[in-house]
Amino acid sequence: MSARHAYAMMKLLVFASSAFVFVLIQATIELLSPLWSSSVFLRVRLTHLFCRFYLRLFGIKKTETGPTPRSQAGGLIVANHLSFLDILVLGAQTPCVFVTSIEIKKTLGLGWLARAAGCRYVERRSRKNLPHERTEIVETLRSGIPVVLFAEGTSSNGDEVLPFKQSLFQSAIDAQTWVAPVCINYTRINHQAVSALNRDQIFYYGDQKFLTQLFKIALLSEIHCEVLNLTPMGENSAVLNTRQTLADVTHRAIRANFRSLREEFSNRVGARDRIAVTQIHEFAGKNPLESQVTEQV
Repeated sequence: MSARHAYAMMKLLVFASSAFVFVLIQATIELLSPLWSSSVFLRVRLTHLFCRFYLRLFGIKKTETGPTPRSQAGGLIVANHLSFLDILVLGAQTPCVFVTSIEIKKTLGLGWLARAAGCRYVERRSRKNLPHERTEIVETLRSGIPVVLFAEGTSSNGDEVLPFKQSLFQSAIDAQTWVAPVCINYTRINHQAVSALNRDQIFYYGDQKFLTQLFKIALLSEIHCEVLNLTPMGENSAVLNTRQTLADVTHRAIRANFRSLREEFSNRVGARDRIAVTQIHEFAGKNPLESQVTEQV
């Protein structure tokens, strides 16, 4: 076993043991919650501290721009979704809870962590439980705890920000609270720019498996992430009138600040082709524009 693989295994061992401690502590607090009215805030704060620890463990270097979403009053934080690392990044930024799919709840290991972190579950493929799901989110917002919504409903491969699901935006309208769009961009992996060639080392999409992806991340020495806290919309904002308008406005804001890997690849290829054509014409002793005119004639 190489030193790199041995170090990765050590990080995974620390992650597994600390995650066990995290679940154990959170379960104890949950058991005591009937006797302790502020236990939910303690659980959220504890999740925040563990997320900060995991950023250091996996070498995730986060830079932020814009005002950090307020942690003292419940509001809806809307973000794009690329990797399960997004949860660590946003959880380390401010104490909050996450909206996640019911499939995560049923996943071995991840389900325990999600419950310990106080996640709110939704069934993406059925609208039957939607009223109950929205009510849970509204109650969380009104209690003063920010809720993070990955509005695409799934994670993407970094080519684009997928269309937003609108239904859960109604929770912010019903709770009459603020909405903060946040754009997440991963910029570098081990001193190399994130591209379509290396994105599978950190992005979690398609049929990728959690444990396999976790091991890939443990093998990396550092990951650079950029968090853009965009202009929040107050509870009195006009865009909070309808969930469709709210979804459209937040989607446009995030998409405008998102670094599309597909567009960057196209730009690089286009620039490379232009350089190659110029070099060919220079080698032939011709001006490219003159060659185009000659060929047309």
